[in-house]
Amino acid sequence: MTEQESYIEFTTTIGNGRGDFCVVNCRKYCPQELIVPHYMGDPVMTFDTFKSLMQTVPIGLPVFFSGRSEPFQNQSTIDMIEWAHKRGHPITIFSTLTGLTPEHAKRLVKIPITKLVLHLPDPIAPCEYFKSGICCVGEMNGYCPKSHFPFIVNTECGGVKNAKIPNHSPTYQATRAIIEDWNVPKEYMDMGPTFKSNLCEGMTRGNTRTQKSGKRSCIFLDAPGYQVQPNGDVSFCCMVRGLTEIVGNLNESTYAELAAKHAGISKRLANDPNSICHRCVVGQKYWLREFMKFKDRMFNGRSIMQVLSNGLLEDK
Repeated sequence: MTEQESYIEFTTTIGNGRGDFCVVNCRKYCPQELIVPHYMGDPVMTFDTFKSLMQTVPIGLPVFFSGRSEPFQNQSTIDMIEWAHKRGHPITIFSTLTGLTPEHAKRLVKIPITKLVLHLPDPIAPCEYFKSGICCVGEMNGYCPKSHFPFIVNTECGGVKNAKIPNHSPTYQATRAIIEDWNVPKEYMDMGPTFKSNLCEGMTRGNTRTQKSGKRSCIFLDAPGYQVQPNGDVSFCCMVRGLTEIVGNLNESTYAELAAKHAGISKRLANDPNSICHRCVVGQKYWLREFMKFKDRMFNGRSIMQVLSNGLLEDK
């Protein structure tokens, strides 16, 4: 088990930036109906605002562009990424590419980022039925089960309103081709019917009933993975969706002042049976994680079966 590295993550737009939900509209897994009305302040982060919020962030701290909406809805996101890279911050991006133009994509691929996580409806190749005009989306609760492209939403397909179907727009295809040729680490996240949720949307909506007993352990309790909104509010982790556990505001406090609170907040969240950490599926029981760390130290990262097999089950 490796130790968690601190990072800071930016939401560059709340909803679509105009008082409505994010254009990608992953409503099942993203509680936009709570995030958007709860937020106070300018919903769009300007480039100048970003630079101001970054003033006290330590150079070298990894910066994530993701948060609670598609980052490239904001046409200044490319400027933020370029500026953060030049300042010395490793960059990670989570995106559907919605809103990323071919022109901005050409600028983006000049940057050696740490990782791109590309969200897709489903990892299967494009559907031949769709190309021929026959679509089974009506049988899949509004999702195309065979698409390898981010969604077009608010579309009627197969008799289903607001269906999520493959994005075959020329702009998207041009952008996607540029990004696919980008020689950086990539991961593809399945956002279709086979997607497995971490249930943060359920916690936000109050639908998770399971209470975890005992002290909790989690990567976010180990080191700050703070989430920053356009108004400067900083929430403890991505799982709270900016609705609870506000650590402070980068317009009012330095990053060091906020990070100094981390140990105290972590202790409370780990031990308080009513905290969000006792409903969250990302963490685990403290004693179990400590046991696994001890095992890794004792066995040099090998599994118990590898040890018992006397080397027969070692990876070749």
